[in-house]
Amino acid sequence: MLHSNALPSQASDDLTGDLQHTLAALADVEFAFQSACERLNDLSGPQARKERVRQQLEAERDRRRKPLIQHLDELDRRMKAFVFSPPSEWQASGRFERPMHASKVHA
Repeated sequence: MLHSNALPSQASDDLTGDLQHTLAALADVEFAFQSACERLNDLSGPQARKERVRQQLEAERDRRRKPLIQHLDELDRRMKAFVFSPPSEWQASGRFERPMHASKVHA
């Protein structure tokens, strides 16, 4: 059984780890988009076709980013609640659930 002061530390560690995983997943999405755009720029062909492909790449990036951004918003809300609530409040509210990691958020 955890001591009462270990619980806030565990909750903070879980939130921090989840934040790191989500930010890493977001960075992966951005890197994939930038890489695809660079490859597209290196191709020959009509500019109008490249622009259509770029728009498709942007739509795919937005689709992949959306759940990650939503998850970051949820983490932000939970972190603010964690920081600004006295320990007795969040212990009573059961905010010690293990956060959902970004790997489960990927679309």
